[in-house]
Amino acid sequence: MITSLCIVTFLSGSDIGYFTYFFTYFFLQEIIKNNAFESTTRYQAGTLQYPSIVQTTKMILLSKKPERCTDVLTLSRLPSRSSCQEMKNLCEKGKYTAVTCDVGTLTIESLDELLKIHGIRDVKIDVQTQEKWLKKEINVPNASCSLSKAHRAAYADKILNTPNNYSVLENNRCILACDLATIAGSGWLNFSILNGMAEMVHEENEHTAALLLNSIMLVDDDDLVEYVKSNLKSSIK
Repeated sequence: MITSLCIVTFLSGSDIGYFTYFFTYFFLQEIIKNNAFESTTRYQAGTLQYPSIVQTTKMILLSKKPERCTDVLTLSRLPSRSSCQEMKNLCEKGKYTAVTCDVGTLTIESLDELLKIHGIRDVKIDVQTQEKWLKKEINVPNASCSLSKAHRAAYADKILNTPNNYSVLENNRCILACDLATIAGSGWLNFSILNGMAEMVHEENEHTAALLLNSIMLVDDDDLVEYVKSNLKSSIK
């Protein structure tokens, strides 16, 4: 008697690609349903499939909410981020309830969701660049500047397996995953990184201080005195 049945299906490359696309697009729909944008890790955002971007050629503002509005979950195309923001601003400024554009009829709430989708879509582009950089052999001036494999793995874990706007360091809450990720590649360091490093110097040293010029260059004399009092330890003063 047969007690179980196992069905093995061999998929072609195109079938696997279609399955992967369907699965990752389904995951995006789950994020939208559960409003899980903030808790989506940067790696997850980087693996998702997103609707294509379409140029917005028409905008019709509606003062009365129509009986049927377009469900964001059904969209296969998205207006650009700037178009979404423009439509949202127009609705809020003119107190309109919805707007009809090339992809359908959208409410302010729908436009908010689309802007959140754009937010994690932008993360995908950054993650792809950062993953390529992490796989490269990094040329350093000398051995003391080199990173061990363990350090590289720990860094990759913090910037990829953490939501974009979550803090990633135990000793500093200013540095978020999106800030720490700016170290990857050859771009400019995020100001939050520099500010966070200065704070760590203050907290961990009794006789050393670090001041950022951006914080003090345009400060008046009275405010500068107050800044020194509140930011420097008595042992340094």
